[in-house]
Amino acid sequence: MLKKNDIVEVEIVDLTHEGAGVPKVDGLVFFVENALPTEKILMRVLKVNKKIGFGKVEEYLTQSPHRNQDLDLAYLRSGIADLGHLAYPEQLKFKTKQVKDSLYKIAGITNIEVADTLGMEILSSIVTRLRFLFVASMVFWRLVSSVRILMTLCL
Repeated sequence: MLKKNDIVEVEIVDLTHEGAGVPKVDGLVFFVENALPTEKILMRVLKVNKKIGFGKVEEYLTQSPHRNQDLDLAYLRSGIADLGHLAYPEQLKFKTKQVKDSLYKIAGITNIEVADTLGMEILSSIVTRLRFLFVASMVFWRLVSSVRILMTLCL
C-alpha cells in the first residue's frame, strides 16, 4: 500500500484534460503535473485516496520526444498553458483525442469520425497579440442570492 512521500518508478500512460500525466500504480490512478505519456519517472506520492492519488516528478528516467523543453514552469502552475510542456503538433493531436473521449463519455458515441484539430501556422503571432490584450475581471454578487457572477472585459 502506497503512502505519502513514497517514491515509486512509474510510466505515464495518458494525460488528463488539464494536462496532468496519468500513471497507474497498485490499482490506483495518479495525477502528476509536468509528465507526458511514454515518460518513465520517479514519482513522489503527495496524497493517496481510496481510488486516486497525486504525485510529483522527482526525476525523469526517460523523457518523451514530444516534450517542450523551452517552457517556463510558472505557466504550467498558473493554468495559463496546461499543455505547454507538450510540443504544439502533439497538443493538436491531444485536443482531437479530447473531443473523441468527450463524445464517448458524455453521449456514448464511438463510431464517429472527428476531424483533426486545426492549428496556427505562426505561433508567435498570438503571443504578440496577447501582449496588447488587456483583460479586466470583476466578481459581482447576484442580488438576493449567494451566486457570484464573473464579468470579463477584453480590450
